[in-house]
Amino acid sequence: MEKTMRIGGSNVAGICGISPWSTQLDEWLKITGQVTVPVNPAMEWGNRLEPVVRNKYIELTGRRVEYNIDPDKLGIEVIHPEYPFITGSLDGISIKHEGDNRVLEIKTARSRDAWDAGVPEYYELQCQHYMGLTALERCDVAVLFGASDFDVYELYRNDDMVKTITRLLVAFWEHNVLTGIPPECTTPGDRNTRWPTSVQKAVEADELMKVALENLRYIKADIKQLEATHEELESRIKDFVQDNDTLLIGGKPALTWKQSKASTVFDKARFEAENYELYKKYLTTKTGSRRFILKG
Repeated sequence: MEKTMRIGGSNVAGICGISPWSTQLDEWLKITGQVTVPVNPAMEWGNRLEPVVRNKYIELTGRRVEYNIDPDKLGIEVIHPEYPFITGSLDGISIKHEGDNRVLEIKTARSRDAWDAGVPEYYELQCQHYMGLTALERCDVAVLFGASDFDVYELYRNDDMVKTITRLLVAFWEHNVLTGIPPECTTPGDRNTRWPTSVQKAVEADELMKVALENLRYIKADIKQLEATHEELESRIKDFVQDNDTLLIGGKPALTWKQSKASTVFDKARFEAENYELYKKYLTTKTGSRRFILKG
């Protein structure tokens, strides 16, 4: 089995359909090795700050933490005893005394906004998945918010949730990964990912598509009218506000029209004109995107 052909903790929320960042199709493409996930700044700094968050957790709780010190591995790997394609990479195991071991999950976040009601569901599923793999009863989620706010959230294993997660992962593996059949598209982005290019071929609409097309025409006409009304109302308000930056109602701000800060931009046209040979060296071909155009 190839290294990419396995399901890990970071895939769980997407496969279960509750990730704000990925869909089942995204996860299928990653697991089957058809795409690689580039390391973005949030991921990079999450990895860099993991030791800092872990040390703060140890200092705050007085617990000992076992973690993977191998720089080539991100965590402690655990494998499902019945389904070897279901795995997890733990940030650590928190230990106090015999019988009080816990999963330690480390997170970084810009703010507490998504954490007001506790651990967000998409992270909780990952933690429940890890508790299911390790048979541990509890997970401590240590979170650094911004660069100065720290908290620890407690989660307890929910066996019904663990069973549901495992069932969904097995179904995804059997129905999509092993068969090579992509999951159904659930978002507009999925459609663009699934069919990024077109062929010069036409398909005749059936009755359902005729109805959908007609409804789309009506909706687009409504949107156009609403956009025109929006533009008219906005212009009327701007004429009233003029060079003031705030509109008040009853002494309270109801609208602002402020100038943004100046920004530094790259003068591409000037660079091309003055350094054309150098400019040509960095030209690259970009694949065209498909345009969805309603005819008639």
